[in-house]
Amino acid sequence: MFHGSIYVVDTETTGLCGYPDDIIFEIGIVELNLRTSNIEIVYDEVIGYSLEELTKEQQNAWIFDHSSLSLQNVLNGKPIHEVAKDVQNLLNNNLVAIYNVEYDYEKFLKCDPFDLDCTILPCIMKKSTRPCKVPSLYPNFKYKWPSLDEAQEILLGEDELPNFMDPHRAVSDAYVSAMILIKLISDYN
Repeated sequence: MFHGSIYVVDTETTGLCGYPDDIIFEIGIVELNLRTSNIEIVYDEVIGYSLEELTKEQQNAWIFDHSSLSLQNVLNGKPIHEVAKDVQNLLNNNLVAIYNVEYDYEKFLKCDPFDLDCTILPCIMKKSTRPCKVPSLYPNFKYKWPSLDEAQEILLGEDELPNFMDPHRAVSDAYVSAMILIKLISDYN
C-alpha cells in the first residue's frame, strides 16, 4: 500500500457546464500525509479576471450568493496563467484525489491552461456512495452519489472541523474531501 502524500483538490466555478462555457474562480489544494493522516493547506488562490472578461452570467454566478467569495475577490485575484503554472508545479507527477473527478478534473483541470499531468485517483464521491447509502431518486439505482455536504454529515458526523472552514470555498471543500478520504481508507478498506 502507498504511504506517501496525496494532493486533494477542489475548485469553485461559474457553473456546471465546464470549460470553456464556465471558468474556475478559485482553487484549493491540501496535502494529505497517509502516514500521519495530517492535512496541510498547500494552495489557496482566487483566480482574477477583469469585469470585461466575464459574461453577465459569470458576474452573477451562484457561488457569490452561496459563499463568502465575492466578485470583488475575483476582480482582485491572481491571473489565471500564474495560477495554472503554480498548480502544475504542485500537482504534475503526483497523486491527486478529487471529490468529483468528472467535474473538477474532466471539465476544468485537464483543459487549457491547467493541462495537468498527474495521476488522478478514483473519485472520492463515487467511493463514498456505498458507505453513505443516500437513496437514489431513480428506480434503477439503489444509492446516489452523495453531495460533499451529505458525505461530510454521514461519514464525518461530529468530527471536529478546523476553525478556518468556510462552506463552498475551495480550500475548505478540499480539506473536507481529504477528511472523507481518510475515513474511507481507514473504515472501508
